[in-house]
Amino acid sequence: MKRQVKINYGNYRDAELGYLASTVYQAIGENVEFFAEPNPPLAELEAAIADYNEKMQFTNRKGSPYDSESKNASKRALVDVLRRLAFYVNTTCDGVVHKLLSSGFRLKGLPGELTAPTTPTRVRLVDGERSGELALLFDSVNKASEYEYQLGTMVDGEIAWGDIDSFRHGRSIRNNIIPNLTRAVTYYARVRARNPQGISDWSEPVSQIAR
Repeated sequence: MKRQVKINYGNYRDAELGYLASTVYQAIGENVEFFAEPNPPLAELEAAIADYNEKMQFTNRKGSPYDSESKNASKRALVDVLRRLAFYVNTTCDGVVHKLLSSGFRLKGLPGELTAPTTPTRVRLVDGERSGELALLFDSVNKASEYEYQLGTMVDGEIAWGDIDSFRHGRSIRNNIIPNLTRAVTYYARVRARNPQGISDWSEPVSQIAR
């Protein structure tokens, strides 16, 4: 049986889908010797990615029912573009594995294949050992290689998130100290897991006052 890439990505988590779509866009664009005339065109994929990322940002900031449904509709549109592009890749590559892999899509049925990690659970933001420190605690995620987090404060009724920072996967999640915080300010944090196959969705925000 000829090897093929996966066609349906509808069950992928939000962040994982965005990561895959961006990977496919870059990979196919860089391998024009294999994919001379992508169908649908990469411009359509680029537009779908941009719309999806925009809707994701609105959902992450506000999270209203309208924003969530708008994001879900954009996700369905992106999944459809990826489905049609994956069909093109399978038809063009005719089972040649190195060509299939160069598309950025995932191969079907690889034994023991690495999958993107799940969202961290039991996330807590607690006092650190020193004044002006908080510790971000969570249960470790199977197959995660590192964790990314964002810290934010409330501005005009919404959480204003800062830059993305990271913790390395290690034996002690309790080493995840966030220093140099302003006392008496309420901080919010969220975390997601990453490995070479992708990233999880963000956890729900948690909060704590720096002391």
